[in-house]
Amino acid sequence: MISSKKNNIFKAAEAVLFFLGAAAVFCLKQVNLSYFFLLLVLFYYLKVLRRKEEPNYLSLGLLFVLSFACLYFTREFAVTPYISLIFLLVILVNVLFSDWEFSLVYLLAISLLNGFIKGYDFRLFFVFFVSGCLGIFLSRNVRRRFDVIQAGVLSGIAEFILVICLFPGFSLTEAGQVFKLCFFSGLIPSVILIILPVFEYLFGAISNISLLELSDFNHPLLRKMILEAPGTYQHSLVVANLAEIAAESIGANSLLARAGAYYHDIGKISKAEYFAENQMLAGYKDRHKNLSPSMSKMIIMNHVKEGIELARKYRLNKKIINFIAQHHGTTLVYYFFRRAKEINPENSGSEEIYRYPGPKPNSKEVALVHLADTVEASSRVLEDPTPARIKEMVKQAIMNKFLDGQLDNTDLTLRDLEKTAEVFVRVLNAMFHTRVDYFKDADENSHNQPSKPAANTEESA
Repeated sequence: MISSKKNNIFKAAEAVLFFLGAAAVFCLKQVNLSYFFLLLVLFYYLKVLRRKEEPNYLSLGLLFVLSFACLYFTREFAVTPYISLIFLLVILVNVLFSDWEFSLVYLLAISLLNGFIKGYDFRLFFVFFVSGCLGIFLSRNVRRRFDVIQAGVLSGIAEFILVICLFPGFSLTEAGQVFKLCFFSGLIPSVILIILPVFEYLFGAISNISLLELSDFNHPLLRKMILEAPGTYQHSLVVANLAEIAAESIGANSLLARAGAYYHDIGKISKAEYFAENQMLAGYKDRHKNLSPSMSKMIIMNHVKEGIELARKYRLNKKIINFIAQHHGTTLVYYFFRRAKEINPENSGSEEIYRYPGPKPNSKEVALVHLADTVEASSRVLEDPTPARIKEMVKQAIMNKFLDGQLDNTDLTLRDLEKTAEVFVRVLNAMFHTRVDYFKDADENSHNQPSKPAANTEESA
């Protein structure tokens, strides 16, 4: 554990040094030290004041080096200042990280750099910053490939309008040429649709477009789960619905929560019949009846490890693998721990042996799947699921997770947990709603009605 922490620290330090060195070289060649100081301030804001893990140090270093290279390329080879790769870079960042705050800070940095290396022109900075803000707004929640093209093209049109306003004196012919250049600059972000998988791999990020592809039930892993662990598949659907709606209510990434919930239990596929929701595969017999609690615990807990191996085999994104690894945190496998104490009170083993190895959830989305998983399982054994009992069960389940420290590594607030509980209660009430027994009423009415001979064969039929 200590060595892994040291490795992480060394990696972070190397990434910071790499970023600072590359930034210094490029900045000192193209601009003065004032921009270098501003870059450090923005870097400090992103990694210290915001207190967010993503983007990590290595991603920031790679991103800014890529940015300097792109802007230097356009400076040397572009025939006009109106063609730039800024729209490509900022929309790529926004699609990859789905973080408008980071995207805005990044846009500020590269727009200033672009203005500096093109003759300290503040008007150019203003043109690209304002039109880039439009690109961020239009690509903030991309769910279709056309959204990327639309964001780029409209940003290019906005660039043309700003250029005409800030650089007056164009003739009609020159204005037409400027429009073509700005429109072409706006078309460049379409390249994102081709290069997106490469940058997802490099930055360890995942876009909404990839999440939608993973949510397709024709994915080989989901098809495998449908066929070999149908109960787990149904369980995952309910967990996904709960987590997605809860994520929307607290402003988390609902698409990530849904996709992560689909795959969180794929490790159950190999031994599906040992899990309660799949007992139909074992003829509704309890496979744990003749096993020791320690062996049962091992089989149950092993689904996390097997799920991670299966996800890596199918090359799932690291963020999806986090759901598999963290969806149980370090919770106690209470049922088998209690059985062990009943069988051998004096030598049942410590509680730590019956806890999942972790790690605990480290993001809002994983935490919501963690809570939804628990609530869904608890709802299945709830006797007479009235609205009052459902509400009490949900609040108790979330409180237990909170007191057990399973949510310590997330940014969830008490207000977020309150909203999550409200969503869970509403969705579960919809699932367990009662119906009027129309058939029973119809039968009773038919018994009470006096029989009447049919007038013809159609009436009797």
